[in-house]
This record gives sequence, C-alpha cells and structure tokens, in this order.
Amino acid sequence: MLLNGSINWGVLPTTTQERQLGKALMRAGSFWEGVLLPDFDTMVTFGLNKLDPREQLAVFDRLIPESGRVMFELFFWIFDENQTTKIDYDGITCPVLIVSGSDDLAIPPSTAKHIAERHGSRATFHEAKGFGHYLTLEPEWEKIAEICANWILEQQVAG
Repeated sequence: MLLNGSINWGVLPTTTQERQLGKALMRAGSFWEGVLLPDFDTMVTFGLNKLDPREQLAVFDRLIPESGRVMFELFFWIFDENQTTKIDYDGITCPVLIVSGSDDLAIPPSTAKHIAERHGSRATFHEAKGFGHYLTLEPEWEKIAEICANWILEQQVAG
C-alpha cells in the first residue's frame, strides 16, 4: 500500500506545483549536504493544506529536520548516480494499492497515477476526493482506512 507514495526514479513532475516545490529546494543552496529544517509556509502550502490552522501548527511542531540527501534523491533523481529511488516494477509480484489525495500538491494524483501505471495490472489506483498529502492526519482519515481495509478484503477474495 502506497498512501501518497514518494516520487520514483524516472517519474517527471506533472504539475506546476511539483515544479515549484523543486524550485524551493534549489533556493536552499547545497541542501543535499546537510539537513533541511521544516518551513511552515512550504508545509502549509504543499502538505498540510487540508488541515485547519490549529492542526497545521500542531503537526508542524512535531516535524523534525529532513535529510537533504533524501530530498535530493527524490526530487532530483536524474542526478542521483546511485538511482536510489529506482524501482524494479517487474520484480513486484504482489498487488499494489496506491491512494492519492485529490488536493495533494506535493505528489498530485496525476503523478501518483503515472506511478500506478508503471506497476501495470498489479496496481489499483484510488483518488481520495477532498484529501491532501497527509491522508492519515486529515479530519476524515477513517475513510482512507476503510479504502485500505476494503482493498485487502478484495485481494483475499481474489487470491
């Protein structure tokens, strides 16, 4: 199960917002050499956009610095000689559920659907209407849990 999974090696951004996020990282200088401190405005725009202001602050206050190297490998995979985020899609033989929030600006449904297509017939893609990036932190997270539970039951019946 991939709940708003990360960008994979070889997957290009599909929206202006994704490109804006990459540009924001570039403005951070040689960010891959250290850690990135969370930025409230960036998080509110790209990740916490479906939470009320009080919840945005509560979630933000729990965040810790992120590895600059990891962000480099995700957003600038073309320069990652180790191909850290490259996936052997043919090597994945189990069913895969990919859930993407319709209002996710960090990894939007258009990009998540492209990733699902790379998984081929093994993938089930679900766009969660009205959700953003942090599906399980948002007010109606139970709907996401229900989608996942129903998918597991479907796999048991099919298997």
